[in-house]
Amino acid sequence: DQLHASTVTATTDCVFATLTRDDFTRVNTEIGEQAVAILDKSFFERSDADISSLLLLFNHLPFISKLRSRLLQQHCCRFLRVKRVQPKQVLYKQGEVGDEMCIILTGSLKVEKWRGSSSRRAASGGRGEVARCRVGTAFGESVITANSELGRRHETTVTANDDAIVATLSR
Repeated sequence: DQLHASTVTATTDCVFATLTRDDFTRVNTEIGEQAVAILDKSFFERSDADISSLLLLFNHLPFISKLRSRLLQQHCCRFLRVKRVQPKQVLYKQGEVGDEMCIILTGSLKVEKWRGSSSRRAASGGRGEVARCRVGTAFGESVITANSELGRRHETTVTANDDAIVATLSR
């Protein structure tokens, strides 16, 4: 059990729905499994209905929603690939040049960042966890949109906490 960050008080009669953490996790898992089933198909085997389903799943992501053209959004969904990740497997390291963004479909990932200058890193071991990402989180968008190699360097190290499946879109 976690403490609530706020209190909600009804000022009039109302009806509301609740969703437990277990139910939320189950729904997210089912959605991730649906996406994996589509993404396991080759690019050209994906039907228009498959692409529409992927768009419904991913249209909340800023990278997809900011694309002005529905056709561009559809192309991004058509060319997503699936990647299966083992526990403790590093997806990418801070400072490496990247060429793909990821969307977590199942599992969770740990995001770490070195603190301080590169000369202090070896001496201080100054790497710290900055986030834990769960199903539905997208990351790495900047590496596929950057125009220079410098802009395509990862700012963090991302490692799987457990078995995970991510959708990837490469440059």
